[in-house]
Amino acid sequence: MTHRQGMPLRPRCLYWLALLLLLSPTAGALDTSRGLLWRLDRDGSTRGYLFGTIHTEDQRVISLPPAVATAFDRSNGLVLEAVLDATAILEITQRMLLPPNVELADRVGQQLAEAAVETARRHGLPEEMARRSKPWALAVTLSTPLPQSGLFLDMLLQQRALLEGKTLAGLERIADQFDPFEALTPEDERLLLEQTIARYDEFDDYFEELLRAYLDRNLARLEQLADEQMGQTAAEQALMHALLVERNRRMAQRADELLRRPETTTFIAVGALHLPGDDGLVKLLSDAGYHLILEY
Repeated sequence: MTHRQGMPLRPRCLYWLALLLLLSPTAGALDTSRGLLWRLDRDGSTRGYLFGTIHTEDQRVISLPPAVATAFDRSNGLVLEAVLDATAILEITQRMLLPPNVELADRVGQQLAEAAVETARRHGLPEEMARRSKPWALAVTLSTPLPQSGLFLDMLLQQRALLEGKTLAGLERIADQFDPFEALTPEDERLLLEQTIARYDEFDDYFEELLRAYLDRNLARLEQLADEQMGQTAAEQALMHALLVERNRRMAQRADELLRRPETTTFIAVGALHLPGDDGLVKLLSDAGYHLILEY
């Protein structure tokens, strides 16, 4: 499988971002070791659904299983982590680029910058873009297949919702997703880029393992794969806490608000990373008074 055909991978602490597959230990009586779709009931009625996604163009993923398609069709509102409209895409682009008159070599040194540019060339990324990218952003880009159709699972759901006249909302701002990276120290950014370059040739095989686990709905296996790649340093652990635990708390609060909208059945689609564990959305929404039933 090539980088252009596969799905995004993050080195160590970045695996969460495009794949969104990291799982925490199972919480309470809710077994989250398997399954991707949960029905959310409250006060005797279905308020919505919670679906774990993965950021990929792979046809096996974007062809929704019948249970997921049925839940989506029964919902008149779609909620994503963030709505990817033109304004959001512009903000993402601006956040990933260095200030004017600053280049990658100014941040990481000439030797690492040239190694990164060469890896970017292999990846199919223009040299100018590589030299203008922030170190953390280039690490993300190099560990993410360049899109072909742009029809990733989350974008597919957004397009379908718009075509079908569903309401559309996001659980968080673009800043919530990128601020933790912006807070990295220069040394941590450099290390992140170094690790990405060093492991570039390993990504395809790892993608395939992750994809197989996702298609099997084997979240325990996904947890095992992710645990092998991340959380080894204090900096990584702090980053993951910000990217996962803190964001989950904000998303759960916002999800509760949206699920309470009258006359609306809400389909919530977030990376599978955010579902399980004591700090996952399944547990947090259960604590908020919802009865969660595994559907798929």
